[in-house]
Parts: sequence; C-alpha cells; structure tokens
Amino acid sequence: EAVAELARAVQVHPTLQALDLSNNGFSWECGSALGCMLRNQQPGLTELHLGGNRAARAAGLTAFAMALGSCGSLRALHLDQVTPEISDTEGRFAVDTLLDGIIKVLHALEVLDLSRNALGPRGAHALTRHWLAEGSSLTWLGLSHCAIEEIGARHLAQALQSSQGLPMLRTLLLSHNPLGDKGVEALA
Repeated sequence: EAVAELARAVQVHPTLQALDLSNNGFSWECGSALGCMLRNQQPGLTELHLGGNRAARAAGLTAFAMALGSCGSLRALHLDQVTPEISDTEGRFAVDTLLDGIIKVLHALEVLDLSRNALGPRGAHALTRHWLAEGSSLTWLGLSHCAIEEIGARHLAQALQSSQGLPMLRTLLLSHNPLGDKGVEALA
C-alpha cells in the first residue's frame, strides 16, 4: 500500500530523475501501481532501482514488466534479485515476463542489472537474440548469480563478438555462474 501511494506521488513529480526502492521488502503485489507510475511518469525518470524486492508470485511482476515499454526515458534499470524463488514453472514464467518487459526498453538502456535472477541459458539466449537483431547501447551489464551455464555463455559471446550486439559494453559482471571451461573459452 505504501509503495502504491509513493508510486502515485512520483507520477506528478516531473523533475524526478532517479528512484531507488531497492531492498525495501515489498513483494511486487504493488506491481500494477509501479507499472502505472512508469506509464504516467514524465519523461524525466532515467534511473530506477528496484532490486532486492523478491516477488512472492510471478503475477506481481507482470503488470510492471508490461509497463516498462512505455518508459523510454530509462537509462539505468536495476532489477537484481526480483524473480521469485518458487516452482520451476512459475519461476520461468516470471523470468520470461520480466525479460519481455526489459526487451521493450533495452534499446535505450545504458545500465542493466539482472544479477541474482535465475535467467539461465534461456534468458541469456533471449537477451542475445534481441541484441543481435536490434543492437544495444549498454555500457554496464550485471548478470552475476544468474545460473548462466556454458550454453548461455556461448550466446553472450555471440553478442560480444558482433558489432551489432553489445558494441558499447565496458563492464560485464558474470561472477557466480556455472560457466565451466567451455563457457569461459567462448567468452575469451
């Protein structure tokens, strides 16, 4: 309720450029209020930190993720540790939904932190597919603790090696992923 009220207040504050709500213990049941905030926010919001607020259910992320596409002013998005640690099916649905929303704003982002979300090779592939098709202006990418295995590393390597994929990337965080020797070789 308090996050929803704050989200409504942010909508009418045109000079707000950065909002940090990370590690505040909300469960994403307020996802629709956050989504509404993004849809109605003046074009000034360029940085959003929501990490450390793990969703209790995938449904809470859906409204938020769907609204991401209407927030073209975002340049930095920090969503570390937000997907639920629950059943495989719902966890995969949460990751897929989140990635669908992120892909809508990926062209404008310069900083993206998805650390501590179980993206896995599937998530790495979805992001890479988009980067190879559309390009990216990312300069900083956090994918630590994302369960990205060898095959996911190979997908990321494709984006890194392509002039279209991630040409501006300066920082890539991949710590605590089971990349294995072959995954590291692909990235080298």
